[in-house]
Amino acid sequence: MYTAYAQVCRGTKRLKPAELAARGRLHVSMMTDNPAFPDPTPSLDELAHACDVLAMASQVYSFNKGRPDLSFRKTAYQEVKQKIAGLAGYVQSMIKGDHALAMSAGFTVKKKRQPSVPVQAPRRVVARRTLYPGRIELRWSAVKHRQMYEVQIRTTGPGPEEEWARLDVISNNHLNVEHLQSDVFHTFRVIAYGALGASPVSDIASAKPA
Repeated sequence: MYTAYAQVCRGTKRLKPAELAARGRLHVSMMTDNPAFPDPTPSLDELAHACDVLAMASQVYSFNKGRPDLSFRKTAYQEVKQKIAGLAGYVQSMIKGDHALAMSAGFTVKKKRQPSVPVQAPRRVVARRTLYPGRIELRWSAVKHRQMYEVQIRTTGPGPEEEWARLDVISNNHLNVEHLQSDVFHTFRVIAYGALGASPVSDIASAKPA
């Protein structure tokens, strides 16, 4: 048996840099103070800043046409595209099939079919320390029939243990976590979402960034 669900569309394919920056700013405008999306991931400030950087990079390249300027624009372009993808995943996790809610965030939706079976908990969650200060690499085994993953974080510092907090909502089974406090253990767990809702919580993985 199959269940139809609303799939949030990113809408970023083949957009020119200026168009992508405008798309990102549209999401920021429509989600600001939107009660349906109280805690966007990534934050709207992060997306707005990335759009500003892309707009600036596009202007610099248009003026200079140099290779370093083109590289800068490509990097800024991918950064905005990645943040919009993350935001689409967050919106997907919040709308519960409501097309109007997705549209209130500036996204469109399409209907997809998925087997009506529960998704399993993500397995083999691994957190790896990297050479980059404040960065941890997360990976886990892909879950069949999943629509997305919610990554949660908890930090164990010198004070009381923090509660679990949503870190990101993504479609891939890997994530680079940036800007973490160094020399403190950070613990992660993952939840998969399918047509019938959330999976059990994964096992945890911990690492201390450089």
